[in-house]
Amino acid sequence: MKGFKFRALFLLFVFYLTVLFSASAYGSDLGFNLRLYGGLNYLSGGEFNTGLKGFNDYQGEYFQFFGLTHAGGEYNPVHRGMDIGGDLIFQITPALGVGIGAGYVQGNNDSTISYGPVPAGMTTAAELSAVPLRLSVFYTLLTGSAIRINLHAGLSYYLAAMSFDFRPYSPGSWVQYSADADGGGLGFHGGLGVELKLSQTVAIFLEGQGRYARLGGFEGKGTISNSLGGSVSANGTVYSFTMNQGLLGYFPGIFVFSTAPSGTFYSNVREAKIDFSGFSAVAGIIFRFKL
Repeated sequence: MKGFKFRALFLLFVFYLTVLFSASAYGSDLGFNLRLYGGLNYLSGGEFNTGLKGFNDYQGEYFQFFGLTHAGGEYNPVHRGMDIGGDLIFQITPALGVGIGAGYVQGNNDSTISYGPVPAGMTTAAELSAVPLRLSVFYTLLTGSAIRINLHAGLSYYLAAMSFDFRPYSPGSWVQYSADADGGGLGFHGGLGVELKLSQTVAIFLEGQGRYARLGGFEGKGTISNSLGGSVSANGTVYSFTMNQGLLGYFPGIFVFSTAPSGTFYSNVREAKIDFSGFSAVAGIIFRFKL
């Protein structure tokens, strides 16, 4: 995940350098807009959240089977995070433009669930992030007014990453399940916003954005370690599955395997699809460069 974050920030840095170079190179020979924004993001998570909740639910049933009682806490799904980005928009007409852009969407959450009377429970730390590379069509209403309505929609390619640490513990013992993987795929996006013109070259805006991005192909590393010093790792594909835990029932899960898991313990095995679909509320600034 750390390597992914570095690559994501590097891509954004290169993108903004390209934008600044374009601004100085084109000058008054080309009309274009530069949008920069940031705000709050909400994403679905899909099978990522389902699998991690399944781990927590199973561990809770296991503790209760041995007479422990729930003392507090619950699994907190990964939904909320930040959304930052920018677009370089080439104006075809005063109302219509075509833009290329990049961004960074992210969500993370930690969970702590405790059981008693002996100290037992589980902790979960999880994060999802993606760099969308966008191609968009922009349309502006009320182009001659100080207040404008902006709409946009388009196609994105997402460079995505997922990671989690799930750690159940009991007196004198713990096990940790860790996964870190990258994936990606195509998605769609759109937005609707209100813009306030401050001058002929600068405006500010508020915008709601939505996206559909159910991504797959996640490859990475999974590690299981324990309090005795043991550790085993596998490089491979992120799979979703259902665990058969006998008297305790059936629970969804998600993890990295070198080959697809099989046997009576696993069912509904498939490559995981992690859902980055969601929406964002952002604020930003627009710089206009006219003919």
